[in-house]
Amino acid sequence: MHVYPLDAKTKEGNPFWSLPKRPPTPAVFDKENVLHQQLIASTACLSAAIFKIKIPSEQPRSAAFKIELAEMATKFKVPDFVPSDAEAQAIQADVDK
Repeated sequence: MHVYPLDAKTKEGNPFWSLPKRPPTPAVFDKENVLHQQLIASTACLSAAIFKIKIPSEQPRSAAFKIELAEMATKFKVPDFVPSDAEAQAIQADVDK
């Protein structure tokens, strides 16, 4: 969004964000949402398998385990994104080529 804001135009003057492109929107984590719980649990189990770490549950597919991981995830603070003007200019230069 830093490089291509909502009002960005193409070389032809058309809106950049027109179908099939859609602007990204932030996702807000909801520990009560079953889909969010499943995403967190699946990602944790996949990461554990990749790094050969024991999953701390005998039943990693259980609802209780997913709720426990979702609760843990709410305590994790993701740093705010700080856009880089230099990176944005590099991306724009690549696109202009």
